[in-house]
Amino acid sequence: MFNFAHGAIGFLTALLFHQLNEAGLPAWLSALVSVALFAPAVGYVLHKVMFRGLSQAGETAQIVATIGLTIALPALGLLIVDVAGLPPADATALPRGVGPHPARPFDLLGVRLDSDQVITFAVSAVAAAGLWAFMRHTPYGLRMRASVDRRRLATLRGIDADATSALAWMLGSGLAGLAGVLAVSVLGLDATAYTVLLFASATAAVFGRLRSIPWTFAAGLALGVVQNLVAGYTDFLEEVTGLRTAVPVILLFAGLVLLNRSRERVAGSAAEDAPPPDHLAGLPPWRRRLPWAVGVAALVAFAFAGSDYYVGVAAQGLVLALIFCSFVVVTGIGGMVNLAQAAFASMAALTCGWAFASGLPFVVAILLGVLAAAAVGMLVALPALRLGGRVLTLATLAMALLADQVLFQVDAFSNGTIGWPLPALGFGFADTSDPRVRVIVLLVLIALVALLIRNLERSASGRAILAVRSAPAAATTSGLSAPRTKIVLFALASAIAGLGGVLFAISKGSITATDLPAFAGFVWLAVVVLQGVRRVGGAVLGGLVAVAVPELLATWDVSAHVGAILFGAGGMILARHPDGVLTQLAELRHRKPPEDAPAVREQPVRAHGFFSMEGVVAGYDDTTVLRGG
Repeated sequence: MFNFAHGAIGFLTALLFHQLNEAGLPAWLSALVSVALFAPAVGYVLHKVMFRGLSQAGETAQIVATIGLTIALPALGLLIVDVAGLPPADATALPRGVGPHPARPFDLLGVRLDSDQVITFAVSAVAAAGLWAFMRHTPYGLRMRASVDRRRLATLRGIDADATSALAWMLGSGLAGLAGVLAVSVLGLDATAYTVLLFASATAAVFGRLRSIPWTFAAGLALGVVQNLVAGYTDFLEEVTGLRTAVPVILLFAGLVLLNRSRERVAGSAAEDAPPPDHLAGLPPWRRRLPWAVGVAALVAFAFAGSDYYVGVAAQGLVLALIFCSFVVVTGIGGMVNLAQAAFASMAALTCGWAFASGLPFVVAILLGVLAAAAVGMLVALPALRLGGRVLTLATLAMALLADQVLFQVDAFSNGTIGWPLPALGFGFADTSDPRVRVIVLLVLIALVALLIRNLERSASGRAILAVRSAPAAATTSGLSAPRTKIVLFALASAIAGLGGVLFAISKGSITATDLPAFAGFVWLAVVVLQGVRRVGGAVLGGLVAVAVPELLATWDVSAHVGAILFGAGGMILARHPDGVLTQLAELRHRKPPEDAPAVREQPVRAHGFFSMEGVVAGYDDTTVLRGG
């Protein structure tokens, strides 16, 4: 499992290190308590509460749960600091490092260094060497590698996979905490900076193929050298804003595409990703649609009876719901985790604003924006033809960050910090400047998208997509084209996200390059998966929840950190119900009791021979293989 929350654990450990320093403990003791005790304890608790339940869940649920922790853990630490009245910890704080304070500068072989840099390099080298020795030359490391490669086979050989997993999470969290403490003097206490550091370090891990510790350590050193060389000696790149700082992202994407294609032989016809049980299958169609019809009617009634402000909030939630429908296509139907949806929405909105400012009719500009998002989605689909799982997730995130840092920073495209103004969408008798009109328009668009998705699922293309998702090898053997299905999914999902991005810009009245940042895709995906990513209803509910929760917290004067913590708690829900809240509610309401099997009277059998096995039970785990009579 790739833990997207490593940066958050590093931040939380660095926060504790800073608070212990402020309380008067020596720096070395603060680091020892934070790294050797606190960080492994966090890993153990997370394993018991979340990761143990997620070990058998799908990869989508695993990724989303760790994304939730990325947001929840820093918020929990900052909330504790605020409530306890501890010294403030924010991006403006200047915490000290592990070494002397202030850091002592000196020259080493003609290079100007300071004590914090030397300590960081030395500790990192020792940690890398120790981790390599632990994984290669101890029985614990052998058990970890066995459990990762073949968990069931390792269990058959007597390895306690649960205890091994707990040790792995403790070790990984300890190393994340060590990185956070070593970097605190450089990054400060900015949680976003630690998340960015995670993806910079992921670049080194990718060049180590996520397996080799020595190659990963060497790649990390080389990445730092290359980034500094590019920053210092490539003056010709100054004209392309953001390109020099995007070196780790470019290398991450290149490494993922070139080095991480799976070369293992794949066989089998059994479903690799079975859909969840449909607990509503036995109900008549009107019973299945009645709750949603009532919900839509209530929303329309609220739009005409509520105040303009709260109707506008509901309209904002429906805009997000329209964007979230793209996740239903690419993740719910296609089974691929795409973190670039925010970039697709920004691409469409900025293209629409640029086209309208260039003199094109507004409707043509909207259409051009949606087509631009679909075209970019097809480009992103090209590496998706080679990748899958967490590697594809990292690749799409790298593409989103590259668009944020380079493409959207081109003034000719984004119009600088001013952005592009966009008018309301008019219908002769009304326009979308009225929030009530926006609600109706968005409900109609979401209904059309839902109809499109439903028809896709029932079409021959939809059945091919589901076959490729469930059993790729068997689908390919049957003559289905996996590349074609992935391109169709990415293009359609990107177009839906682009349409939502254009409506977002129209509702706001303008669009800038920073309105829809790449990291927003983190939150969006997690919200949809928590509600149920296989259904359009989950996207609608997720959009409304995404705007309602912050609004309620602000109305009740509750810290915004509470909302982030509650959001992260959704990972615990996924650990027990990986298919989301809607599936869980349907199961609770319509689950059928198991049918009682007819009783079979056992006939006593007496053994005759040289020995008796009466009372002997043999097996493994909870499975009985042999029971003596």
